[in-house]
Amino acid sequence: MSHLRLLQPVPERERLAPVADPGALAILWSLAPGPLRTLALGRAAALGSSATARRLRALLAAGLVRRRVLSTVPPHVRWELSAAGADVVRATGPLRAWARGGGDALQ
Repeated sequence: MSHLRLLQPVPERERLAPVADPGALAILWSLAPGPLRTLALGRAAALGSSATARRLRALLAAGLVRRRVLSTVPPHVRWELSAAGADVVRATGPLRAWARGGGDALQ
């Protein structure tokens, strides 16, 4: 009977899916200091334009970022963390620190 438990939905998996991608985490971490325009955000996260756009759409759908259209000519878009996105940044801070330190346990 224990094998049946493996077939049950895992709520954590659904909640983690939007940030399971390192590119998505890089975007969230890049937004931690404050809002950024799309091009600057892609550069900060070291992502190409299509990869940035794809991940931003997923993060927006998950409620982790907010999109602000600035009324300029031409219009500009700024991205910022939502409260939930800020929670993810705080929760993954130790993971980022570990990765920045070289991830010694993996060597």
